Amino acid sequence: PPRSTLFPYTTLFRSVTINLQSTMADCLSSTGDSKKAVQMYDEIIPVAERVFGENDRNVLICKHYKAIALRRLGNLDESLELLDRIHEKEVSMQGENDGMTLMNKYQIGMVHYERKEFTKALEIWEEVEQRRKHVLGHTHPSTIRVRNKIAECKAKLSKQAN
Repeated sequence: PPRSTLFPYTTLFRSVTINLQSTMADCLSSTGDSKKAVQMYDEIIPVAERVFGENDRNVLICKHYKAIALRRLGNLDESLELLDRIHEKEVSMQGENDGMTLMNKYQIGMVHYERKEFTKALEIWEEVEQRRKHVLGHTHPSTIRVRNKIAECKAKLSKQAN
């Protein structure tokens, strides 16, 4: 068949392959091999950007999970820089209340928390909680998760004050 009829299938295959590789990298990070995950993301992301463009949702998701792996490795500055860039793009493309935008903002709070910047983390998580309550409801697991992080953060701040 002519190349023009194969193009959609080639693009679909590349998309599936990139998403599968990203999922494998996320599994590595989740199970403690964040170093290998970052290496995989460093291979996946440039290809995904060439295929789909740097603002593609799948590319931003790969970058989001790379930032989590970087955070797990203790590379907090690099993680925060990447998360901030992603967040800016997500807000401009999807808006403040989009699920991925809120997940990204939650992770920005995680970096600040791990840097022991509890006031900044609390501020971020309180905003995320309000938006998640509005979008997902009070009892959604994501809303509850951020509410628990707020409680942890308040406990840390209280402990610092004493």
